[in-house]
Amino acid sequence: MRNVIVTVMSSLFLILVMSGIFAERAQAGKMVLGCSLAIAKDAGETDTVFNFLVDPSGGDEFELPVASGDDKFFELEAGESAIVSELVPDGWTLVDVDCVFEGGTSLIVDEANNVFFSCLSAGVAGCTFTNRNTGAIPTLSEWGMIAAAAGLALVGVYFAVRRRRAVGV
Repeated sequence: MRNVIVTVMSSLFLILVMSGIFAERAQAGKMVLGCSLAIAKDAGETDTVFNFLVDPSGGDEFELPVASGDDKFFELEAGESAIVSELVPDGWTLVDVDCVFEGGTSLIVDEANNVFFSCLSAGVAGCTFTNRNTGAIPTLSEWGMIAAAAGLALVGVYFAVRRRRAVGV
């Protein structure tokens, strides 16, 4: 239920942000010739900064850092496209990518959760990348391993003595 609420809230937030971009440009008297893509991050309450690799067709690839609950924008000219992929940090798993678009943009999310963003004509789009903390896998210390081995040895001795008594040796 929480994931549904977070997804709906993220989508509404992105739509409001995208509407604000159009309104801001219209008030400034600028012609909207390109596209804007908003990348939002949902990873719960964490200070982890997630990096996204953006590979635009019209320039060099760059990294875009986004914190949880934050969003960043980048622009493309009409006719350009970009591939956006998250560089998932250790201890985290990418669980969902939810995208919305408006105007002359096109979005495709592939199996590896890369987003292909194409600017056909003026428009805005937004994608929310949702991550889950997988946490550290607990391991036994050296003393814990010694205690486990000793416990197994005692169990083995117990069953060996029990079998020996049953056989009558």
